[in-house]
Amino acid sequence: MTVEKEQWFGRLRDLAEKIAADKKNDGARIEPSDLTSLVHEIQVYQTEIEIQNEELRRVQTELERSRDRFSALFHEAPIGYVVLNEDGTVLDANQTTFEMLGKQRSALMRKAFFQHIHPEDQSLFLGRYRSFYKHPEGKVVEVRMIRHDRSFFFARIEGRRISFNSDAAGGTAGQFCLVINDVTKAKEAERALKKSESEYRNLVKSMNDAIILADTNGKIIVFNPSAERLLGCTAQDAVGSSVARFCSPERKKEQAQMLHQVMASGSVPPYQTERLSADGRSVPVEISLSTRTDDKGVPIGFIAVLRDITAFKAAQRKARESDLRFRSFVESANDLVYTIDPEGLFTYISPNWLEFVGEPAEKAIGTSFEPYVHPEDLHLCQKFLQRVLSTGKKQSSVEYRVRHRDGSWRWHYSNGAPLTDADGNVIGYLGIARDITERKEIETKLKDNERYLRSILQTTVDGFWEIDSSGRIVEVNQAYCTLSGYDRNEILGRRIGDLEAAETSEETALHFQQVMSNGQDVFETWHRRKDGSLFPLEVSVTRIDSKGGRMVCFCRDLTERKAIEQERERLISELKNALSQVKTLSGLLPICSHCKNIRDDQGYWKSIESYITEHSEAQFSHSLCRECAKKYYPDMDIYDD
Repeated sequence: MTVEKEQWFGRLRDLAEKIAADKKNDGARIEPSDLTSLVHEIQVYQTEIEIQNEELRRVQTELERSRDRFSALFHEAPIGYVVLNEDGTVLDANQTTFEMLGKQRSALMRKAFFQHIHPEDQSLFLGRYRSFYKHPEGKVVEVRMIRHDRSFFFARIEGRRISFNSDAAGGTAGQFCLVINDVTKAKEAERALKKSESEYRNLVKSMNDAIILADTNGKIIVFNPSAERLLGCTAQDAVGSSVARFCSPERKKEQAQMLHQVMASGSVPPYQTERLSADGRSVPVEISLSTRTDDKGVPIGFIAVLRDITAFKAAQRKARESDLRFRSFVESANDLVYTIDPEGLFTYISPNWLEFVGEPAEKAIGTSFEPYVHPEDLHLCQKFLQRVLSTGKKQSSVEYRVRHRDGSWRWHYSNGAPLTDADGNVIGYLGIARDITERKEIETKLKDNERYLRSILQTTVDGFWEIDSSGRIVEVNQAYCTLSGYDRNEILGRRIGDLEAAETSEETALHFQQVMSNGQDVFETWHRRKDGSLFPLEVSVTRIDSKGGRMVCFCRDLTERKAIEQERERLISELKNALSQVKTLSGLLPICSHCKNIRDDQGYWKSIESYITEHSEAQFSHSLCRECAKKYYPDMDIYDD
């Protein structure tokens, strides 16, 4: 009861008591008019009470709606919220936190929060918790959190101070909120970028052309091994010095003009000139220049590519130059919160709309969401909105592009949930969005790389497999399908032993052990085609640690080589057989000039017929020549003239 009501009620009672006292002193009874006046006052008071009760019921309904709305914001957020006390005990958490950890509410509530952090990261969290509790603003810690199935994910945790009123017995003093973001994908993207950066640096180191990176003042930042060989100067000595040290006095004006041109236009086409090596030699080179820019497009220096044209004047086209891009991917906890009515008009947008779209939130409230969505993605958002409004249930994320004020398109994803009135009727849509543009760009690059590698594997003439750690084939190219006579789907999922025709399972296991210990193995074997015929292969196996220990195998068909080897062996065998049957006479033979006997290796004289028979395959048949027949048998007509 308010002070005004108490005063009014007091006055009413005083009036009634005064009337009763006056009538008592006069010895008269209370007149009906007095009672009527008193009843009227009571009725007026009763009406005021009813109006106030109605107002209280309306306020209570609004408070319940407000409570339901902020409860939805709390539980439907795509990030985890955990409320802790000073000791780090969990007092409350939203539904996203339970889903992240895959645990029931009872597993978290009134339990120490650090128990859900990876054992190796618990000391890090506990060491910073006191500082988090006292001054959480601007502080972040990244740890691994354990799911129910004992797997883990990378979490980025921020502290937020809880500020709301509470009575002395409310128990809310000393509480604050942890904001938990699952940054596993960002970590994976970061690792992929680091790997790409490492590969790029290795590429720069292995290039035959000299690469020099410098800032806008010409101060050398990168000096690759080819530059060391070309200019006779170590990278340690060159980095930090000016590029002018390698330019002769008569070339300094030319160099200044080229550096001015590259900073003004962004690039300088290849031109021929000379540079000085560390020992004073003049080295003829071909130089091309391009600017280096930061992520905002502001020039921060230039790249110089130098090619020694002393021996390579007829060099192939100049190598492409790639800008080194450094990107940092950090998942932000400041997600965009907005509400839309059934007609698709914004009814509320959080202030960070300015960061997401580049314009104040007030400008968009009361307008349709459709002009902000890319035309190709609009139907996805419309269906998603209608699904939430028609089913009255929250829906998982939808990905779409949003127009930024600068004309660019940014990738977003949203979770959606219905807004309901006190009777449970759907009256709008609650969305929580996150900018995923950077992640999309990384995914596109990785998909492009994967398609590029797969196209190479599918066009190579050698067969190709990819085998998981259990020995099952998870990828195969068309070349092996052609060799084996199987379709792709008939091979996928098979084990090596299903195709092996020469080795036992123990021998195959030994090859696996060789690859696991040394990282690779090369051997020959035989495989069985679908029609049962066999074909020889040379198999080269390599372990890929970045893919969980999977193995890639290249299989080269040895059928033609084996046929050539067999033909060679056959010819050698036939030649040996022929040679084993051939006896030849060679060298000087000592022969008597009178009797014509021949002396053998043991010093014995033998008739010419006997010696030739022993040392060759020749056989003698005796006869008389025409001269001997006339000389020794003149009476016999052996030869008719």
